[in-house]
Amino acid sequence: MLFWALLLGVMMLATSTDVVAQKKPKAKPSKATTSKQKSNKPEAKDDRVSTTSISLDERPGPLEGTPFTFPAFEEFTMPNGLHVYVISNDEQPIVTVNLMLRAGEAYDPKGKEGTASIMGDMLSKGAGSRSAVEIALALDNVGASIGASAGSETFTISGSSLKKHAELLFGVLADQIVRPTFPEDELTKLKQQYAASIANERSQPMELVQALARKVVYGFDNPLARRKTEASVSGIQRADVTAFHSTYLKPNNASIAVVGDVTAKEVKKWLSTHLGAWAKGALPTIDMPDMSVSPAAVYFIPRKGAVQSGIVVTAAAPAQRDEAWPAMDLLAEYLGSGFGSRLFATLRETYSYTYSPFGFLTQGKRYNRVALGAEVRTSVTDSAIAVILREIKSAVSYGPDFDDLERKKAFSIGQYRLAMESASTVASLLQYAWINERSIDEVRRETDVIASLSVADVQRAAQRYMDMFNLRLVVVGDPSVRSALEQFGPIREFTLDLQPAETAKLEPVRESLDNIVARYVTALGGQANIDAVTSSSFTGPLTLRFQGTDINGTLTTKRGKPDKAFVRVTTPLFTQLQWVNGSQGWASLDGKNIGESPADETRRLMLDELMFAPTRWKALGYRLEVKGKRGGEIVIEGTDPAERQVRFQFDETTGLLTRRETDDASSGELVTTIESYGDYRAVGNVLFPHTLRISNTIFSMECKGQVTINDAVDGDFQPSK
Repeated sequence: MLFWALLLGVMMLATSTDVVAQKKPKAKPSKATTSKQKSNKPEAKDDRVSTTSISLDERPGPLEGTPFTFPAFEEFTMPNGLHVYVISNDEQPIVTVNLMLRAGEAYDPKGKEGTASIMGDMLSKGAGSRSAVEIALALDNVGASIGASAGSETFTISGSSLKKHAELLFGVLADQIVRPTFPEDELTKLKQQYAASIANERSQPMELVQALARKVVYGFDNPLARRKTEASVSGIQRADVTAFHSTYLKPNNASIAVVGDVTAKEVKKWLSTHLGAWAKGALPTIDMPDMSVSPAAVYFIPRKGAVQSGIVVTAAAPAQRDEAWPAMDLLAEYLGSGFGSRLFATLRETYSYTYSPFGFLTQGKRYNRVALGAEVRTSVTDSAIAVILREIKSAVSYGPDFDDLERKKAFSIGQYRLAMESASTVASLLQYAWINERSIDEVRRETDVIASLSVADVQRAAQRYMDMFNLRLVVVGDPSVRSALEQFGPIREFTLDLQPAETAKLEPVRESLDNIVARYVTALGGQANIDAVTSSSFTGPLTLRFQGTDINGTLTTKRGKPDKAFVRVTTPLFTQLQWVNGSQGWASLDGKNIGESPADETRRLMLDELMFAPTRWKALGYRLEVKGKRGGEIVIEGTDPAERQVRFQFDETTGLLTRRETDDASSGELVTTIESYGDYRAVGNVLFPHTLRISNTIFSMECKGQVTINDAVDGDFQPSK
């Protein structure tokens, strides 16, 4: 197997500053810097306007920026522990209230996902002395509204009314928060509605792909990745709803923001009158597990008949309080958010693969996830993935384009400051800072932090969190795209319910492992002819695909008895060589700095480059088991002498080896590499494969070559002095 030789070359390709410096295009001068040429037009004559201050040939610059001041607010804590923000805005006689608690879907009891959301909906189904109908009438009659929603780590209750009806608003709100009745019949209706909604989600590709992406990054059993199912909602009882309410809806677990034509004095009066009896209480200790990122693979949900594929390239990201978070957030915006992003420029404008690509970074307190993707036509699924990977690779290797990054920073800062015109936005920022335990000073300085970020800052974030080992690919689409996804790595298939797809049942095989190996020997040409082969050489053109880039080159391998190997991968960007002489190994990049390989790497290369490897399984100590057959292929699984999990497939009819899979964690990440063999043809009296395909989540490779035998010498398997 050529994994190690190719991996070293690919790693060099990803990190070599010399290569990328040669390839990076020069920035074109902007029109603003090239248009200061003398005009041949006659000057306008107008006594009212100075003709020396205006040039029709010169692009006008932006007006001078005005100083930004974070909007004023008041902050205090009520005796029961309720944290309060007041943002006054007397432009309209309206009062808006937003109560936010540290709760949400991640706090649902395991197996009863949906409890927080149902509890929120139940608050309006009966509270205090009012029924659901009476609550609705009381609010509707004065044009007021109250609603609740559960986020991943937050639970929010919001309401608004004219100021003259504020007493009613706070009265109903207090009933829902402190005195909900949770009628059993309303719960039954809600559960039926939730079941219908969950069933509808199966028809929403991006809902499915994002839900699976959360599981892949956070961990399949992580509370932040669990989701509502028909079974989990069906199991929710009234006692579960009341328990969630009594556990988390406490004033010392809440922040309330009151916005509008109000003063702090008025807010204190309303809160004292209506929520003064809301008693503080002990809060549970939340033991949120660490992230558990799934192994590198293509996570695929087949959806028969889909005319589009939903694609997400995702990776783990830092907590919002981490110093790297602002750079990661800017990176996500630079790559995929809005019309000025790289994915809009490529996926949409250059290739017309999609209308709305996206990129975002979540805003969690403990850890986060970055995601880039799009919905694309089925026929361009693999092409779109290649473009996304190429843009990520560019950010990692080159850093973002300076001018594009400056424009994105200016846009983000401008949008942020414009949003400050809305008092409700100010309240939201303050409350999320409280949720994430960020200081108000950090919120005030947010635009200054964005402005200070450099190309180097963003590139460092990209290298740390979005290199080739960190990325995970999640796809939902028609089953026909599956074969096109194999170039991006081993495929792990899931159902529309996000459960691992059951592997097609293996049919029993009566043959023993020894008999399968014996048939393999016969298929190749017989033991005597195999024994007559002392060496074999394979040479041919190579196509290497790495993060959306195709690199052409040549591949040469030589194998000798016993346990000797030589591999050379040559491309315009690098040349990688490895030798094993049976006991010792060496490696070299571009023919320079030849160094001895570590013993474990040498052993892996020896095992992977054995001639007629199945004939030596028993002697070398492979621990293998015949698992059965599927689709005309006999499946064998087990462990090799390097303690790696391996899987082999033999054609049931011909007896030839067609596929090998190896799980290897020696790179620091578990990487599954698939090696496929085809086009067996006779060389002398023995059949050899003339087509080789390798794929994993780091690179894929295809080579069609020629085979010769008995032409290698001992000197080929060690570097010349």
